[in-house]
Amino acid sequence: MKRLLQRDNFGSGCCHSRTININIRVDKELKHKAEAIFNELGLNMSTAVNMFLRSSVRYGGIPFDLRPLISARNNENILYPCSHRFILTMTLKSAMINLPGR
Repeated sequence: MKRLLQRDNFGSGCCHSRTININIRVDKELKHKAEAIFNELGLNMSTAVNMFLRSSVRYGGIPFDLRPLISARNNENILYPCSHRFILTMTLKSAMINLPGR
């Protein structure tokens, strides 16, 4: 009997899909808002996280630009709500345009 091998998009020639569980802590409201967006796109949380991880591997880093918001008036960083947090603003369209290979 022939053994069929599946090739992944990263060229490693992975033969069996092995999954593991990842436990992360997120704000409850953030999770609900993200799930609502993913549901509108026909995705669940697991698929969305897998898309992010695959894009990160393909890109060789975070697959989008991360930077603090800058105040147009005084060119100072806007602090929301803590000085160590970054605000990520991106539309789905810009995310798709910036994916490698597009």
